Amino acid sequence: MSFSEIYQEAGRILKENLGKILVTILLYALITSVAVTLIAGISGKIFEEKSILILIPTIIAYLALTYFSTGLCAFFQKLARNEETGVEELLSPRPNIMGLMLPMFVLGIIIGAVACAGAAIILGTTFGAGMISYSMGDINLRGAGLGLMFGISVYTVVILWISLGFSQMFFIYLDNPEFAGLNLLSDSWTMMRGNKLKLFLLLFGISVGCFIIAALLAAFVKASAGLGGILAIIVAIIMVVCIGPYYTLCLALFYDAIRSGTTRTRNSVGITDEQTIENIVEEIGKEARNK
Repeated sequence: MSFSEIYQEAGRILKENLGKILVTILLYALITSVAVTLIAGISGKIFEEKSILILIPTIIAYLALTYFSTGLCAFFQKLARNEETGVEELLSPRPNIMGLMLPMFVLGIIIGAVACAGAAIILGTTFGAGMISYSMGDINLRGAGLGLMFGISVYTVVILWISLGFSQMFFIYLDNPEFAGLNLLSDSWTMMRGNKLKLFLLLFGISVGCFIIAALLAAFVKASAGLGGILAIIVAIIMVVCIGPYYTLCLALFYDAIRSGTTRTRNSVGITDEQTIENIVEEIGKEARNK
């Protein structure tokens, strides 16, 4: 499935299900905001701020957000597969949900460690380049600015690389909840091997499209007044509301496009580690002959 096909299919799905999508997103926002507010309010009355027990409502809020976010992801995955779905997907039971929580927690630790390392790299490159620049007689320390940009660039690339590598965990969990656990990290990383750049370019294309539309809207608002400006604002609001669903639909379509070529990702019919498509076909043939 090419990028243009993914863009077109996501646009078609968004157009045909816009009302359903908007209702589901609004309900998701309402449920999560109410849940987090209630948890925060109750915890403030029960636990002292300096008590270690204050972590309990934080964990509960994290569990609630993950649960409903998984439901929202399942909603978009079913839309991408042209399956029947609706707002009830947000509240559908999620078997082995803790198997998704654990790898997400580990991923948070990984990203936190990378962030700390990134801060050290940025400080190091900025200070080092500044010292080199000063030793060469540049009292304005222009080299420090170059060092800062270099450090930020390296940090951004590393974070993107890690995020893209683990970007399929939700979708893999939804297809294989019984196999959920830390293996979601390895399965996602394996699935994205050789596909990180493809996903980056896919999402970059969406970002470029949004930038172009935003620039045209800005020019339109500047060139017109009254009704033209109001129309531009309305279009901008619609665009902002649609970007998230369109982005998620593209991710779901991309996942389905690369899933068939991945040999380590388990699926709902029981395909396990290291099985290839040829092995599966051979096993099916043997079973048919035995019958």
